[in-house]
Amino acid sequence: MTYDFIIKLFVSYDIANLTYYRYGIVFKILIIISAYISYHQYKVDYKFLTPIILLSISFLVSQLSFSSTLNQANILFNGHYFLNSVFALLFVYMFNKTIILRVLNYQIKFFIWFMALNSVAILIGYFFSLNIFKSYFFGGTRFGFQGLLLYHSEAGYIYFIAICMAYYLYLKNSNAFLGGVLLLLFVTSFIIGTKKASFLSLIFFLYFFIDNIKLLKKRGTYYFLASILIITFLFRHIIVDIFTKQFSLFVRLYSEEGFFTSFTSYRNVLLQKYFIPYINDNWGVLNYIFGGPKFANSRVELELFDLILFFGLGGIVAYVSFFKNLCTSSTKYSNFIIFSLIFASLFSGNLLSSVNTMVIMFVSVLFINYDREQSLQK
Repeated sequence: MTYDFIIKLFVSYDIANLTYYRYGIVFKILIIISAYISYHQYKVDYKFLTPIILLSISFLVSQLSFSSTLNQANILFNGHYFLNSVFALLFVYMFNKTIILRVLNYQIKFFIWFMALNSVAILIGYFFSLNIFKSYFFGGTRFGFQGLLLYHSEAGYIYFIAICMAYYLYLKNSNAFLGGVLLLLFVTSFIIGTKKASFLSLIFFLYFFIDNIKLLKKRGTYYFLASILIITFLFRHIIVDIFTKQFSLFVRLYSEEGFFTSFTSYRNVLLQKYFIPYINDNWGVLNYIFGGPKFANSRVELELFDLILFFGLGGIVAYVSFFKNLCTSSTKYSNFIIFSLIFASLFSGNLLSSVNTMVIMFVSVLFINYDREQSLQK
């Protein structure tokens, strides 16, 4: 993510030249090559290798079979999307073989510290209106600040994982400082300016409430709630300003188009106007199995439909296989994180192709699973 922020610095001062985004592809290719070079040292784990093979076959068949309809822009975009999708799974495949719990513990703590720092950057960006920390730093008037993060499409996912992990560490240590970090992450998630971030934070809040409903019998809980009400009252002008700016577009779309259109930001309309007609007019049997190459012009950023559009039914089989293997060995809390992310992606997309999100999700899930296993053995 530090690497992403360096790219963000370049892009924010050269908005017209978005080729900086493509430099990340070279970095990812080098990692993939290194992973393959070291691959032969380990026993093949077909549970996690099979989805990678299925996605690669789907991609190659769809691109080669319909190559005559592709132009340079299609090829570049498709290659970028494929590398992002496969890299995350390849990372999972390799990382799962070299896991060291002590190192994993440091990685999670560093992630929480980075996200706490990022939340401070969000607050600085909000109060001083700094373009570099905006979610939509590349132009437009939409409200939102995501700090050091580069992609607004993945910020909500990453913040949800960070909030869940901060809560998990807080439950382990009952540390007041970690409680403060958790509150900071939760509050700043609403300043990101995307419905995805707010939606996932509310999902966490619902889990938190259910998980702590027994605390309603304790007097300290009411002192805590009273403190929240006082803080809310003292900072009410800031809270009203944030929510007014963040949900102004949502309210306008809700009054004009209804709840579902406003909730999906017109993605359901794009599905009806572009995705379905394109499929009906242009696809054959091979497309339904392996996907199609004209992806950039027809995607609607609803994860299930984007997956079908790019990888076909083969992609669905690959990811079902991947998450099935991942969830089988997971704890209930890990599965809560996984299924919450998948559920949110059905309405917004950009989960499976987000290298940062998929890698952080897997590392977090693996940490929780190993940590719970260690606790049971003591």
